[in-house]
Amino acid sequence: MKYLYLFVLIGILFSCNGKQRDMKLSNPKYSVIDVGSSVGKGRVVNLSEIASDIKYIPLETDSNSLVGSSPLVFFENERIYISFSKIIKVFDKTGKYLFTFDRHGRGPEEYPASSLVEVEPGSGNFTVRIPKGGYTIVRTYNREGEFIKDFTFPGITRILKTIKISPNLYVSQFSQIAKEGQEYIGFFYDSLSTIEGYLPTPVVEKNYHTEGDRIIKIGNRRIYLSGITIRSYLHSFQNTPRIYTLLADTIYTYNRENGFVPVYAFDYGKYMNEKVSLWDIGSVSGNFINISPWLYVETDNFLLLNFILREFAHEPFVGKTTLNIGKMRERRDAYGLYNKKSGEFTLLNHPIKGTPGFKEDILNGPPFIPQYMSEDNYAVNL
Repeated sequence: MKYLYLFVLIGILFSCNGKQRDMKLSNPKYSVIDVGSSVGKGRVVNLSEIASDIKYIPLETDSNSLVGSSPLVFFENERIYISFSKIIKVFDKTGKYLFTFDRHGRGPEEYPASSLVEVEPGSGNFTVRIPKGGYTIVRTYNREGEFIKDFTFPGITRILKTIKISPNLYVSQFSQIAKEGQEYIGFFYDSLSTIEGYLPTPVVEKNYHTEGDRIIKIGNRRIYLSGITIRSYLHSFQNTPRIYTLLADTIYTYNRENGFVPVYAFDYGKYMNEKVSLWDIGSVSGNFINISPWLYVETDNFLLLNFILREFAHEPFVGKTTLNIGKMRERRDAYGLYNKKSGEFTLLNHPIKGTPGFKEDILNGPPFIPQYMSEDNYAVNL
């Protein structure tokens, strides 16, 4: 039997190393993360500082379990899921191949090839988003691939991401829409598909030039744009929403009683450019820094993010995306680790030149960065 892929599984520590110190707070309800002081420097961070163990699992490979290009890995409910080309290969926690989830077709319990297939956090069930003209169907299956039920949402044409808040409440992100003068980025619904409310866009101030260009003020930044939408992003921590807007300096949570509540604010110091033109924004050029939308890993003790440093990157390199997929390209970003207990923020220097991540000092393997964090605090990557 041949093994083509090496799977990495680590357990994140629930306790925290290091001495306590007072966190930098401008409001006792949220933490201010001092990013600016770390720009231009950093250190190599050992995996043992945040992880209790690591395990390398070879995935069983035969003609039925072959994995295609640009795979994404998930680990939920003691199963390994490898997603690619809108199908999912399922393995047990030892790497033994179980089955392939692929129910493309035109039957009542199947879905079109254009649908997006996902693994539900916690349960390991499957969800499929099916656009249908003026509405969307979310088709659900159990962890064995058996059909459960459909959720149908009239008037909602594109769902981007769904978070299960409680056994009977979900929040989904969609392409930004406007209703009665208010912009929204998502909606809440229950197990009967009843929409219970909408998630508004994080508060921004808008002004309009006579020339037609818009100015959007997000935090301390004035964003000049013309015909471009500022996207918001939805993540989660322990079934709690985490929301931020591209180029913003604050991560929020949200509840319908109190609205947006700040959780983390970034102090970029002199590296925050208050005037940013979206036409000039790229991943490698520009005299400002901001958070990347593609990586969000939060545990009880740590927050791991990716920062676009552009001209201020002290370790530019050539590599794939933050999810370790796609083509090789120039990168001017760095991973940043925030210790929630001590308040310390650290930019991760490369353990091996050109290869970012944590130094794997437990079993002396290659540098590690999570591609996915399970609901029970297992970080995984291929």
